[in-house]
Amino acid sequence: MFDYRKIKGLSKQIWLRSKNQAPLFGILLVGILVTISIRPSYGQGCLPDGIILDTQTKIDSFPINYPNCSEILGDVDIGGDDVVSLQGLNSIQSIGGFLRIAYSDSLVNVDGLDSLSQVDGFLAIGFNPQLQSLNGLSQLTDIGEFITLLENPSLPNLHGLEAVNSFDGNLTIWYNDSLTDISALHQLDTVSGALSLRDSPLLDSLYGLHNMAYVGWELEITGLRQLKSLEVFDKLEYVGGPLIFVDDDELIDFTGLENLTNIHGPLWVRNMDSLASFSGFHNISSIGGDLEIMNNDNITDLSGFENVQHINGALQLRYNGALENLTGLDSLTSMGNYVEIFTNDQLMSLQGIDNINPNSIDHLHISHNPQLSHCHILFICEHLSNPSGLIRIHDNANGCNNSQQVLDRCWQRIESLDLNLDLNIYPNPSTGLLYVKINGEYVIDHIQVYNQMGQRIMILDKVSPPLDFTYLEKGMYYLEFISGSKHTRKKLFIQ
Repeated sequence: MFDYRKIKGLSKQIWLRSKNQAPLFGILLVGILVTISIRPSYGQGCLPDGIILDTQTKIDSFPINYPNCSEILGDVDIGGDDVVSLQGLNSIQSIGGFLRIAYSDSLVNVDGLDSLSQVDGFLAIGFNPQLQSLNGLSQLTDIGEFITLLENPSLPNLHGLEAVNSFDGNLTIWYNDSLTDISALHQLDTVSGALSLRDSPLLDSLYGLHNMAYVGWELEITGLRQLKSLEVFDKLEYVGGPLIFVDDDELIDFTGLENLTNIHGPLWVRNMDSLASFSGFHNISSIGGDLEIMNNDNITDLSGFENVQHINGALQLRYNGALENLTGLDSLTSMGNYVEIFTNDQLMSLQGIDNINPNSIDHLHISHNPQLSHCHILFICEHLSNPSGLIRIHDNANGCNNSQQVLDRCWQRIESLDLNLDLNIYPNPSTGLLYVKINGEYVIDHIQVYNQMGQRIMILDKVSPPLDFTYLEKGMYYLEFISGSKHTRKKLFIQ
């Protein structure tokens, strides 16, 4: 605002120095007043093209250059090596575009934005190495787009954002080395985009997100090395995209996520040094992408996933040094992609994934598990008997060191099963025509035929005597008879 006292002082000086030059004084005074009258005086809306304030001089001159400019229609971009104070911006009440405060090496706080209540675009505050306080944003309630707080290594908390109750888009809080408190976010219950917290190594509590019920896209908790609990998420009911946990060294389980019933994207759990169980996931029935569990040295099984029935992607279990078995995935019946089990030093058995439909995978990779000898579970046996896609089984213990070893054990397993369908086949050996005598009130639904390699070569859906196998070459075959939930297998020799 122009200081009229300066006009008065200037007028007095001119008048004192120009007693005998009254006409000249009159001309000068009129000129000053004309200049004042043509300086822009902004009403409610100003700067439709936005403004870049990249020096302290521009910030300090803002109220002079843009008097009464309280509602900026465009973007406001603040940042520069010599910016130390935002006090010159205390007239701004709303911003029609984005507000970005970045690359201000000497800025300690954002005092001066105390009148700001609305930003229609995004709010981004980043790369400010000395920034210690956001208290100057205490009147800010509405943000039209996303919020990003990125690489402010001296910022200890988010005080100043307590009034924010709505925004549209992602909430991203990354690489804030001194951050210990996010309680200022307590009004938020919805994030329409992604909620991502990454690499704030001193943050040991997520209190502030305790009202969160809905995340429209990704939920990422990464690099929070002091975080011990997710219990603040006990109201969270929906995550619309990936669920990601990486490098959260103190987190022991997922208690707090019990209200999630589906994950609408992949679930990644990586490099979790203290993770002991997947407790908290026990109400999840489907995962919308890959389930990747990698480099977690403390888990021994997959307890917590008992209700997962479908994974619409790959199952990837890699570099889990203490994993002994796959108990916990017993309800898993279908996949959308492949199974990869790689370099799990203590893994001895694949029991736990027995019930996967073998036709739901297109690739099988089991390798470099030095203790793994028990691979001949039903799912693997059936997939190897009717292979599709790439199969890689190698560098495991004896019995699971290649596909043939697994198949051999599959057939040893078949011969030792306690089968519950009582029937006989004759003649056996046969020249191709075969009769079946059923000891009980059963109807055979279908018969599966396997060769000596354990490969399924046909399925007979119409069963009426005699069974015609005259087209089979001489040799031994396995016939699996199925009637409802009952089944049995018989060896057939074709002469």
